[in-house]
Amino acid sequence: MCLPSGESSTPTVIGLPQLSNRQKLWQIESAYHCSIIGTCLSVTELRQVASKFNLMAESNATDYELHGLFVQSAYLQTDSIRLINRLLEEKYSQTVKQFNNASTELEMAHLWNEAVDNGDVAGAFWAIIARYNVSDRLVQRVIGEVHMLSHLSGARCHGGSNLREEKMPTNNAYEINTQLAGERLRKQATEIVTLRAENKRQHRLILDLEELVAKSK
Repeated sequence: MCLPSGESSTPTVIGLPQLSNRQKLWQIESAYHCSIIGTCLSVTELRQVASKFNLMAESNATDYELHGLFVQSAYLQTDSIRLINRLLEEKYSQTVKQFNNASTELEMAHLWNEAVDNGDVAGAFWAIIARYNVSDRLVQRVIGEVHMLSHLSGARCHGGSNLREEKMPTNNAYEINTQLAGERLRKQATEIVTLRAENKRQHRLILDLEELVAKSK
């Protein structure tokens, strides 16, 4: 992947790799929580955490509802979010270590390029987004590409193309979630049309009955 327009080739030192370089999930900008939860964690993992802490009142909660639950609470330092953060760090520990060894932002950008080419987007995304001292330029680039990958995953489900020809992140929940969400939306749209038709029929029936009663008087 080419560096974005205007990105300098001069290495930017981003500090020595150390534990303090890592942000916790609740410390990360809340605008990024949706992408983090959707990209880096599977629905199964979310359900396991939700079950452990009895977070869902209904066991048949949809994937979207489950996703929303964690996105909306990711800014809180609760036990469940602490567990989510630990899960992310453990799940992507090797990738995080690899990115932590990068001493310049240019090195991190190259690692990101390789991750996208190899379909290892989720781990690289978490490694970058949770790290301190990463420039807004690189963060926005990564966020933007993950965002477009989520759209193109949906397009792929309908026979469309993808960002890097045959390369797509196969280790995150986006493709599955997008397809399921699309199916749910189509089903809900059909149900809405059916309900509207039924409401019109019921309304017409009521009018007919009222007219019949009026004539019988």
